[in-house]
Amino acid sequence: MEKAVRNLEKKDSSLMFREISPPHKWDQDLEFHYLRLTLPGFISADITLHMDKYGHLVVRGSHQITEHKYVSFEETFDVPDGADLELAEGIFEDEQIYCVTIPKSNKLGQRVGPSGSDSKGVKFDDHGRDKYKKNDLNERLRPSSVIETQKSIKKIAFLIAILVAIYAAWLNR
Repeated sequence: MEKAVRNLEKKDSSLMFREISPPHKWDQDLEFHYLRLTLPGFISADITLHMDKYGHLVVRGSHQITEHKYVSFEETFDVPDGADLELAEGIFEDEQIYCVTIPKSNKLGQRVGPSGSDSKGVKFDDHGRDKYKKNDLNERLRPSSVIETQKSIKKIAFLIAILVAIYAAWLNR
C-alpha cells in the first residue's frame, strides 16, 4: 500500500510525506458502477474527484496525521463503458471505505434508473463542464480545446494541400 516516503528538512523539525496506493475494487448493479477505496483516517473533505483530459477518473487525497506527518495518494482509473462520469459522486460508506458512485447511461447518453441524489459526499469536479465535448471519432469526453486544435489542424492541412496544388500549377505553366 505504501509507495514512497520523503522527508523535507525544516529548521527544527522535519516534514514527512507518505504516499500510499489504496486498495480498491469495482462493483456494479443495474443502475451504477461503484469504485470502493480503502482509506482509513481520511474524511470526505480530504478527497477530490475529477476527470483528466483523457476521460479517466482521478481520485486524489491528502490527510494530515500529525503536525509534521502527511499521507497522500493519487490514483487514475479507466471508467467502465456506459458510465456517466460527469455525475460521479463520492461518499464514505463507513469510517474506512470511500465509495465513488458513477451512474450508468444508455447508448443515447441518458442516465439509467431513477434521477436525483441526496448524498452529501464529494461531488465530481470537472473544472467546468462546458469545456468537455464529445469527439466524433471517439465517444469519450474530450476537452473542447483538443477538439478545436484537431479542427485547426484539419484546416491547416487543407490549406497546405491547396497551396501545394497552386505551386504545382505555377511550376507547370
